[in-house]
Amino acid sequence: MVRGCVYPLTDVATEERWVRLLRKVGCDKTKLFVSGGDGLKSEGMPLLFESIPDRECIPYVSVVSWLGFHFNPSGFMFRSVRAKEFHIWKGVDSGLIFYVANIFDANYASFRYGQPIVALEGVLDAEGFVAMTGYPFVIAYLSSGMSPYLAAFVSSLTDKVLLVPDNDEAGRKGADRTEKYLHKFGVGAYRHIVSKYKDFGDVLENSDAQEAQAAGLALNVLGVGL
Repeated sequence: MVRGCVYPLTDVATEERWVRLLRKVGCDKTKLFVSGGDGLKSEGMPLLFESIPDRECIPYVSVVSWLGFHFNPSGFMFRSVRAKEFHIWKGVDSGLIFYVANIFDANYASFRYGQPIVALEGVLDAEGFVAMTGYPFVIAYLSSGMSPYLAAFVSSLTDKVLLVPDNDEAGRKGADRTEKYLHKFGVGAYRHIVSKYKDFGDVLENSDAQEAQAAGLALNVLGVGL
């Protein structure tokens, strides 16, 4: 099993980018994870992942969050705070690997079928979109595009999706694939790409109100008044 300790982001002093920005937007579903048996003696909350074998390469110091909605999580995501090193542990053998923005996860009961869902690549992108636009129903597909399984699941929630892929070749190709999957399940997929940055995490870091306004206008096209 994997042993470690978790700390609320408000309780740690590090100013690493992920911790700093997630703390800035008040994302309390994501914690700081420090692996190792010694961590259990610290002031944080002990955490044992009994289902994760020791051979799994969990970054020693990382942010951690559950995947899927809180009432039926599908796994955990670990992301090193010091390097671009990810580890996704799937609790079930399926393609339903996705991150739900903090406010969406907390207010799932208020969501109704047909309201648009915004889908981006990464956790910071998703939380940045919520913080900069105020729109809560946002997810991250944690790759360059959605899997067919995730597209099918999303189709059970809505018939309108706004894709905000990374502004690079991989992001554009991933969005092309995602649109095809969503269309197969009867979901209208619309696309918005930030103009000045690689992704919405950069929009958050730069507090770019102009880019946020452009994203809001894209949502207006889908009938969302911001």
